[in-house]
Amino acid sequence: MSSTNILEIAPEGDVIFIAGTAERARRLRVSSHILSIASPVFRNMFSTKYSEGQGLSGDDPKEIPLPEDDPLALELFCAVTHLQGKRVSEYSLSPALLRSYAILVDKYDAYWSVFQSLELWFKDARLQWPPGAGRVILLDTAYILNDHRHFLEFSNLLMVMTPVGDGDELLLHETLLPKTLLTMMIQRAQTARQMIVEAINKTLTWCIGGSMRGHDDDCKLCNWNLRHMLECLEEQKLWPPEMLPSAVATCVLFATVAKDVTVVANDLAPCAYSECANDRTSLQLIRDAAKEANALCRGLCLDCFRAGEKMTDGSCRMQHD
Repeated sequence: MSSTNILEIAPEGDVIFIAGTAERARRLRVSSHILSIASPVFRNMFSTKYSEGQGLSGDDPKEIPLPEDDPLALELFCAVTHLQGKRVSEYSLSPALLRSYAILVDKYDAYWSVFQSLELWFKDARLQWPPGAGRVILLDTAYILNDHRHFLEFSNLLMVMTPVGDGDELLLHETLLPKTLLTMMIQRAQTARQMIVEAINKTLTWCIGGSMRGHDDDCKLCNWNLRHMLECLEEQKLWPPEMLPSAVATCVLFATVAKDVTVVANDLAPCAYSECANDRTSLQLIRDAAKEANALCRGLCLDCFRAGEKMTDGSCRMQHD
């Protein structure tokens, strides 16, 4: 047997997978024993009742074509299951590769065998991938894997953090997610943003437009109010500015550089913020809007979604209202 163009994932392996077709095909030398431990599907394939499992030997590895499997994803899957940590670390995990990997993990029923690698990749992807397309792929991956924990997290992340104007583009990505689900999430995100925008605009009108000063002739531009408005948004996980239209985000960002004083007759004077009833009222307006928006964008239960309705018999894998 020639070793030309064979990737030796298991140098003494008894199987050579031929993944993909034509120019994209990859030849991977692997161990049937390791794969049988990682996957019940492979365990069944390599049993002696099937030709794939008969006469296996490291001296003469058996070639098994897998034309439907993505070559790079299968290579990554085999590297993970064979504990080839150094090799795994060399892969650049794109959204497309993670999705293809998830399809293989589901096909071979190997979720718990590769669980730790998925956890690490999900963590990295949340931080590094683009907010729109990348998060659609994350949600799609959780859906493919029937991973209810990450489906809950990624559905919330997609609604809360997708930049304004990207909503319609989410529908263009190739996923296994029903379009009705993405449309519903886009609508919820748009409604939530509008709630926040209206509350912020009203507060800005109060504290900059003059209404805020009506209760006290000595109270001028209230930068305390702007700063605490920003803190409230952070508290409700509705900041940074991807959640908001740029014009409003710019106004809120102003609070981070504003001085914590009130201008009185061209002199600097301490602000009696703790005694300002109007300021507490405006902040409560922001808090109420943020909580309502968060509730609207709450992560989705995968079990309820697959059932097509809210399940009330307690059979969901997570507790929720």
